[in-house]
Amino acid sequence: MLLVMFSPAMAIMSRLRFALKIGLVGALFLALIAGLSIFINGKLSAEIQTAETERLGVPLMAPALRLALAVQTHRGRSALASSGDQAAKEKLPELASSVDEKLNGLSLANKQLGASIGISDALEPIMKQWLDVRSNNSRYTADERFKKQSMLVKAILDYMTLAADKAGLTLDTDFATFYLTDSAVFRIPAVIENMARLRGEGSGILKRQVITPDEKIDLVAFQRFFERDFELLGASFGKALGTNSTLMAALD
Repeated sequence: MLLVMFSPAMAIMSRLRFALKIGLVGALFLALIAGLSIFINGKLSAEIQTAETERLGVPLMAPALRLALAVQTHRGRSALASSGDQAAKEKLPELASSVDEKLNGLSLANKQLGASIGISDALEPIMKQWLDVRSNNSRYTADERFKKQSMLVKAILDYMTLAADKAGLTLDTDFATFYLTDSAVFRIPAVIENMARLRGEGSGILKRQVITPDEKIDLVAFQRFFERDFELLGASFGKALGTNSTLMAALD
C-alpha cells in the first residue's frame, strides 16, 4: 500500500541528480518549517491579543471596588443617622462627596477603556442610581434608603462582573489566574458586601436598642451568606496559590 502511495514521488526522485534531490528535500523541509512558524505565530498572536484585552479590564476593577466601598460606608452611616446618631448624620455630606469622587474616578477609567471592551454605557445606570440616592436621601425611610443603596452596590458589583466578562478575565484558561480572578471579581466583593450589610444594619439596631423580626431574619441571612462566601473565597484563593508558587511569593 505504501509503495503504491509513494511510487510517483519515488519515480521523480530516481530521475533527479543527487544535488537536485538534496535541494528538493531541503525545500520540502523549509516549507514544513515555514508552515509551522506561521501556525505558531498565529497562535501566539491570538494569545497576546487575549492578554492585551484582559489587561483592559484590570484597571476598571480597583476603582469600581473603591466606589462600592464608599457606597457601603455611606449606607452604614445613613443607617446610624436614621437611628438618631447625630455624629453620623453630620458625617453624611463628607461621605457623599467621597462617593462622588470615587464615581468620577471610575467614570474616567470607563471613558478611557470602556469602549475597548464594549461597556462604555454600562456606568450610566449606576450614576443615575447614585443621583437618586444622593438627591432623595432624606425623603426615603430608613428601610427604603438601605435597600436603594444595597441595589446600588449590587449594580457596581455587576459592573465589575461585566467588565471582567467582556475583557475575557473570567474565561482565562490558566488554572491559577482563573481562580485568582474568581477571588478578585466575585468572592472578595461578595464577602465585603455581606460584612458591610451586617455592619450597616447591625449598627442601626445597636443604636436604637430595638430589633424587629424582619431585621433578625436579615441579620441571620447576611451572616449565612458571609460564611458561605468566605468559604468559597478560601477555596478559590487556595487553588490559585496552590498551583503557582510565584504568585504565592508575590502576594506574601
